[in-house]
Amino acid sequence: MENTKLLLTALAALSCGTGVLAAPGDATVAKWSGDARGAFMLMFDDGWPSLWQAAMPALEARNLPADFYIIPDKGEFKVYEKVWKEKFKNPLFRFGNHTWSHNGFDDYDGAVVEFKKCTDYLRENVPGKPDRLISYAQPGVKAGRWNINREQEAGICREQGLVARPPFNDHGATYHLKNKDELLSKAKKAAAEGIAEYVIFHGVEVDDPKRGYQDFWAVPVKEYIPFFDEVAAMRDRGEIWVADHVSVHQYETERATAKVQKLVAGAKGIRLAVTCDADPKLYDLPLTLKVEVPPTWKAAKFRQGKDAEVATVRVDNGLALVEAVPNGVPVEIVASHDVPPAKTTTGPSQPSDPPPLRPSDPPTVRASDRQTLRPSDPHWTWCGWGGGGWFWSSAADPKDPNVFYMGGDVNGLWK
Repeated sequence: MENTKLLLTALAALSCGTGVLAAPGDATVAKWSGDARGAFMLMFDDGWPSLWQAAMPALEARNLPADFYIIPDKGEFKVYEKVWKEKFKNPLFRFGNHTWSHNGFDDYDGAVVEFKKCTDYLRENVPGKPDRLISYAQPGVKAGRWNINREQEAGICREQGLVARPPFNDHGATYHLKNKDELLSKAKKAAAEGIAEYVIFHGVEVDDPKRGYQDFWAVPVKEYIPFFDEVAAMRDRGEIWVADHVSVHQYETERATAKVQKLVAGAKGIRLAVTCDADPKLYDLPLTLKVEVPPTWKAAKFRQGKDAEVATVRVDNGLALVEAVPNGVPVEIVASHDVPPAKTTTGPSQPSDPPPLRPSDPPTVRASDRQTLRPSDPHWTWCGWGGGGWFWSSAADPKDPNVFYMGGDVNGLWK
């Protein structure tokens, strides 16, 4: 009797704090797609020939998306326009507005035309929705040729559906970042700080002894190929989400006001709805939901909408990562008997020490420790029913250090 009183007192005290277990159907939006620690973008300016001659094949070989900012009235682009139009069809790459001529303008009206001619060219020649967002990069022009202020520039972008990318400062390959390690420092910063980072290239070296020249600010092969390899390896380890600029912008914008509603949750399945305040016509990128599922699930199938394809994901430590567009259409999640294989890693092996806690992890427990807290563990024994309104709670047995108790209103008390 005395032991029971001590146990109930401890559980009651713990129930007032933050519990370490969640109920099936509880869901949060991951900070970045795929629950990566950070986001990283590869950007290429000016439409130099070496970009389709060398950079694109290297990126394709590693399945790395990238942004290419074109100048339709530039001489090199005109010469190889047919080649570029073929590259426009590659869904791995996105193509952005670097203005029509890169020569600047005399006044605001000239700026509107310089922006719009490039915007219209992209909408007419690059496959995609006519009203989609397009990334924009301000070009470097001669003194006295950029005759608008920041407010006017932002207004033109809004009118034309453009999203201004981050500044060139401190992010230029060759100009600021001289070698592979300096380039990679931006990706490592993204993973370490949970932020979006990027590198901006111009030309890259083409490995051809017959070539008598290299493009502007060409990054040597010995630097950019190992850099691409490391970026791909970081992606495969879940350290960074590598994406184009508009996708990163969409994810951040949607996440900022996203709301997840639990509609149905039980052993047979889970139904959620996700919404956000952004314009659904322009912001339709799927968000990654971290969904708590019943402890017996090893894999989960989900779809959003009756006509959507069904996707299957692994359940790791009681969580399923589910992709959902925040448009209010319900997401249905059920158990699956088909367990997808674990992700394989490429490049350098992972360190033997566990990674530091990420901002998304609960402060009281590592994500890797969650499995030891689940009632499905074969060493757990059910002790009795819970009760309505009983918060998740836990406590060590006051008399036996080898016994640990956990309780909740639905699953009852386990030891």
